[in-house]
Amino acid sequence: MVSINIFTFTLVLLIGFNHAEPTLEDWPADCKGKSYCRIQPSYYPQERFEEILKGQSFNFAQGVILVNNTSGDGEDVAGCDNQRSFGKIYLILDENDKIRFVAQNEDVFSIEIGVEECQDPGPYQSTALDESKQQDYPVSCHETKIPFMFPVLTLDGTALESVAPKDGLSVSCSAKIIEKN
Repeated sequence: MVSINIFTFTLVLLIGFNHAEPTLEDWPADCKGKSYCRIQPSYYPQERFEEILKGQSFNFAQGVILVNNTSGDGEDVAGCDNQRSFGKIYLILDENDKIRFVAQNEDVFSIEIGVEECQDPGPYQSTALDESKQQDYPVSCHETKIPFMFPVLTLDGTALESVAPKDGLSVSCSAKIIEKN
């Protein structure tokens, strides 16, 4: 009887403390190359967030749109192609390349955010500038990133903490003149 109780107690401890940490191989394929992911994977700890957020009250503005627009008409002079998206972010990569779960719970707390990324960051040949000007002033499509802090599950899965995605979150794509050395 004692051995059955010890086995049961050990099993309960193992189940209670079993917080499997996903690895980079678990990062969704559609999010490769990004430090955030809008896909909710099957291993997302929804029940854990329900437990942690139960009975909590948050005063947080949902639906955040971050904009960095340097021209009055909303278009870059050089015409960098960008991709804009808006919605929930479920995963981020932290500065140590650890997958972190962003707190999302429809009943208590959720956050939607807009991002803007360059389709092709780097040197850009603009049709808005003539060739001689581009030789004197080469243009590059550049992303502006900020260290936006997300509420995420701690690595041990017991609480929430604030963490920014590795390299920040892209809020705009704009044309910049490349400085010559």
